[in-house]
Amino acid sequence: GLSAGILNGVGQLAFQNLLSASATDKHIEISRFTVVIVLVQIGIAAFGGRIFFHEPFTGKKALGLLLALCAVKLLVGK
Repeated sequence: GLSAGILNGVGQLAFQNLLSASATDKHIEISRFTVVIVLVQIGIAAFGGRIFFHEPFTGKKALGLLLALCAVKLLVGK
C-alpha cells in the first residue's frame, strides 16, 4: 500500500507538471498523454495480475497490449 501511494504521488506530480507545461508551451498536447496514461494503467494491471496474483497471461491479453503499444506509437510518435 505504501509503495502504491508513493507511486500515485509521483504520478500526480508528473501529471500536474505536464498540465502546467501545456499552459505555457503549445507543443504539448494533453489529449495524447491522457490516452497514454490510461493505456499504461491497463498494461500495468495486466502484468501486475500475472506477477502478484498468478493470473494467466493469455493470447488475448498479449494481443491487447500489442495493440495498445501500437496506439501509443500512433498517438505520440512523430
